[in-house]
Amino acid sequence: MKHIKFFLIIYTFSIAVGANTNPILIDYFEKVYSEEKNKFLSCIENEGLSKKDQIYSDCRISEELKDAAFITHNKKTISSYDFLDHISAYKSIKKVRPIYPSKMGQEGEMGYLIVKFDIDKNGKTINYQILERQCGNVYNPRTEFISCDGFDRATLTAVKKLKYEPTQINNEPVVHRDVLHKFTFLMAQEKNVLLDGGANQYNKLISAMKRNEFERALKIANENLEKDSYFLYQKAVIKFYMKDYKQSVELFNKFSNEVTLNKKEINDEYHVTSFSMLITALFNLGQYQEIVDLEKNYKIYAKERSEYANLLTMTNFYIGAAFINNGNIPKGAFYMTLASRNASSKAQSDYFDSFIDRISNYL
Repeated sequence: MKHIKFFLIIYTFSIAVGANTNPILIDYFEKVYSEEKNKFLSCIENEGLSKKDQIYSDCRISEELKDAAFITHNKKTISSYDFLDHISAYKSIKKVRPIYPSKMGQEGEMGYLIVKFDIDKNGKTINYQILERQCGNVYNPRTEFISCDGFDRATLTAVKKLKYEPTQINNEPVVHRDVLHKFTFLMAQEKNVLLDGGANQYNKLISAMKRNEFERALKIANENLEKDSYFLYQKAVIKFYMKDYKQSVELFNKFSNEVTLNKKEINDEYHVTSFSMLITALFNLGQYQEIVDLEKNYKIYAKERSEYANLLTMTNFYIGAAFINNGNIPKGAFYMTLASRNASSKAQSDYFDSFIDRISNYL
């Protein structure tokens, strides 16, 4: 499809006022949900498994169905038994928070693990297996996670203490095999900016930015880049507001690489605003594929963390528009919906609606 032209919006951070999600998008995802669910159930029927064995069907749930379930039913994960009426799936009755390993805490490591286990007829967990173990800054929307094993022992200790109401098939408790559970390890965040050096200069930089004295702020940032990564972040922000988007992108990428390499503790809000401005700058540069390439890790963040959903409204819009310009309508519609449901004003909602109206023929 042809690239769609946009009126570029100056990026602002504001609080949502409870805007309604665009009805065209809701109708689209309700249709997708119904169609993909029916495809899945047809696959189940064609397998010819007994009612009891259908819980272990080889039929796969499509990405389109997963996205539609998130939009229409706010379900972060779905499984085959969500669509099989004769199965009453297990329910958690005892949750356990793993003890944070002291070594990982000292090293500033965060991450997540996905564990597979069985739930027996009494609701106890058995037969544990770690399927995925990843370390990375969970607060950062663009984190590239790497495999690690530092959280294994704490996770296995916790999973053995979980307790469930067992799964029932036709009102009879059964062993439920291959249940997946995700444990996330998060460190507490400092609310204030903690500088390694240059606190007085940093305050002067912020004051200059508040007065829109960007040249003075840029001079201060350049003179103090070696003192702390926050000066690099602010230099990227200054370039962004000066509409030097190309250099802003380079600086935000450098900031991300630097704090990751040095394991610098950065308040999560700065990770989010850095990512938001990066996406906006890339969009202004027409670099849609670069935006699409950043989406994989961001999608995990967007589904699981809602603290900054309002701040990320325009980010979701730009990601959606990038996918649409690359011809991926379903992905584009997903992020357009996230943007629409968190619009910060009627004017912003109307802008989203006008764009959605223009792509409605593709939905």
